[in-house]
Amino acid sequence: MAEWGHVRRGYTPDDLARLFGRPADARASFINARSAIYHDIAFSRLGRLAKVVGYALAAPIALIGYLADRGTGKGAETAYRWHA
Repeated sequence: MAEWGHVRRGYTPDDLARLFGRPADARASFINARSAIYHDIAFSRLGRLAKVVGYALAAPIALIGYLADRGTGKGAETAYRWHA
């Protein structure tokens, strides 16, 4: 993932609060341990049909992962929001 250039590591919520001068107004992790399988299928080298089948088989697991996530856990992808 680091090779793709969209991974930033090392920023804690406290680091970001210091950088922006205050804590974020909201935070959400949108790829968690339960829903990461969809991300893995999307970036796999599987063919189109295999990806469609993979998505269908993994859908119940990913759905549970998304529904169970409250946006406060450690996620592979986390977004923060500040209002100006």
